[in-house]
Amino acid sequence: MVSRPLTRSARLARSVAVRVAGQIRRQFITRNRRMAFVLTIATLAIGLAAVHLSEWWFSPGMMILPVLAGGLLLWPRALRILFGLVAIMLLYDGLYDRAGAGIIAVFAGGLLLDPFNAGPRILGLPGGFVVVFSVFVVWFVIGSLSILKVPERAAR
Repeated sequence: MVSRPLTRSARLARSVAVRVAGQIRRQFITRNRRMAFVLTIATLAIGLAAVHLSEWWFSPGMMILPVLAGGLLLWPRALRILFGLVAIMLLYDGLYDRAGAGIIAVFAGGLLLDPFNAGPRILGLPGGFVVVFSVFVVWFVIGSLSILKVPERAAR
């Protein structure tokens, strides 16, 4: 049986498909890139599902899972890109009143921790831990001092 030759548009479509497949194969050559792609998809899925599905199914707090996995498995540059994507998804969740201040504060602390950990050690610990703990102490003291005493109402 003789097959008909492909038309010009079919040959063009096949060559484009082969070129795209080769590009994808070259891009995902390292484990770091494959893991970054998987974590990016997970972050997007959790961020979108947290807004459009019930909070019982997907809490915005689940966004911490790709960041934790990325912290263990990704190189620093890819991890910072993942931080940026998580920040964008948290802003998206915040616009729909799904992500609270506590969830956003966890990621703000992580973003504060990252550059300080790359610096010199303070008191024998990576610098970020000392800085984040100091910021916590300052906020705790300010919060403790700003609590107003509320008088109790007399029983009638």
